[in-house]
Amino acid sequence: MSGKGQAIFILLLGFFLNFFPPAATVSSESLPQRGLIGISAGAAGIKDSLQLSIFNLQYTLPQRWWLLAPHVGLIITTQTAFYAYAGLGLEFCPAPRWMIIPRLSAGYYQSIVDQGLGSSLEFFSALEAAYRFKDQSRLGLVFGHMSNARLGRENPGTEFLFLTYTIPVDTLVDLFK
Repeated sequence: MSGKGQAIFILLLGFFLNFFPPAATVSSESLPQRGLIGISAGAAGIKDSLQLSIFNLQYTLPQRWWLLAPHVGLIITTQTAFYAYAGLGLEFCPAPRWMIIPRLSAGYYQSIVDQGLGSSLEFFSALEAAYRFKDQSRLGLVFGHMSNARLGRENPGTEFLFLTYTIPVDTLVDLFK
């Protein structure tokens, strides 16, 4: 992430922590500790000349550390690249049905074609804004940035935008009973 990108992310995180303190805006009733499956589709390289479609599958563990939600996931692109990652998200509820979730992740990136990102170790920062339905599923928009944080010789990085649908695992299991 560039210095400017890091500064913007820190300012946004500070804004949300200041105006929407997690302990004051979220009760255990409003955010039950449930495992979540997220399915997403969108575009990577939205600020680059090479744009490609991406698909994301993410599992958020039911355990929470304060409001930190650990997650693991896999992003696949239409240009035969993939990114397997793990990280943490911070869940804010500025309004009863709305959620803001900044996420930081690290993982392994591999491109079979050319769209290299300069390293196999990549970092992924994202901000999700989502509407939460009564059944605790949610529909959101995610904007993020992926780069190697200057650990490689090159650090082209890329931005992405995707639409995501997240559903509690127990609700998903009940659908197949």
